[in-house]
Amino acid sequence: MKAAWAMAATIWLGTLAVAGAQEVRLGAAAPDHIYHGWGIFGAYWNTSDGGSTGGAGGRLSIEMVSGVNLELRGTAFGRVTAGEERVRVTPWDVGLSLILPVSDLANVTAGGGLTFASVSGAGARSETGFYGSLGVDVAIRPQARLFADAIYRFLDVDTRTQDIELDGIGIQGGVLITW
Repeated sequence: MKAAWAMAATIWLGTLAVAGAQEVRLGAAAPDHIYHGWGIFGAYWNTSDGGSTGGAGGRLSIEMVSGVNLELRGTAFGRVTAGEERVRVTPWDVGLSLILPVSDLANVTAGGGLTFASVSGAGARSETGFYGSLGVDVAIRPQARLFADAIYRFLDVDTRTQDIELDGIGIQGGVLITW
């Protein structure tokens, strides 16, 4: 896990260094037509039955039409415990996001889609659910944006002995490198 974090940090810092070499000022907005990007983030999830857990993930955002992006996210969370069952959940979110500019530097985002959850432990199997999200992103360089999203997942997981409801709100925050 430490190696994955080190690799992600190296890629992120290298991308910021390349963007910084273009003599840009802090807070400069990206051109309106550019909104493809990839990012890394930290995440928190408070589930109905399994308590809360933290994790990290990656994101790919691809503009489909002006103001509408295809969002692909994967988040590796720690274990959640419900009763005597402990499971590890990795949600893979696929959906659409509406981008609403509020200024030259900031956007509000709203979206939703499907969650494909890879689940391990306690005889659990992978499940499919839904999610909705609301967030904001702010340009810090022409090709770099900070983002924070609130996300609500609707997800149930069946184990050997019980059904665990993992519905709950989460928070994701990180950096998005755009091109």
